[in-house]
Amino acid sequence: MNTENKNDIIKVDQDALEINKLKKDDAHIFKLPPMSSSRGHTTSDFQDPDLIFRGKMLINQKGKHLIIVFINNDDSVFTAACLDENIDKYIIRASDSTRYFSLKVIMKDGPKWVGVGKQL
Repeated sequence: MNTENKNDIIKVDQDALEINKLKKDDAHIFKLPPMSSSRGHTTSDFQDPDLIFRGKMLINQKGKHLIIVFINNDDSVFTAACLDENIDKYIIRASDSTRYFSLKVIMKDGPKWVGVGKQL
């Protein structure tokens, strides 16, 4: 496998088999405020006014990497993330919930931390 991790960019071996792990039709991405404590973000940080995406989420495994893709209703890609085996570098769970987490994604203006979850 050909992998390179330089400045948070991961190169994935294109010949590796890609396996679909999860598909969610109603995923949410939220703009996150700065962390207010060392405990990290809580579910109260994931609010409707800060919703920046609602659409599909696909999680695929390709070799040793997980690829998370968020897809708009018109089937265009909103954003994506590629995670290597050092998953704690890319995902931080909300301190009071297992349904919400912060995810480092690639946006048009560079890497950003966003909140991912589902409001009931």
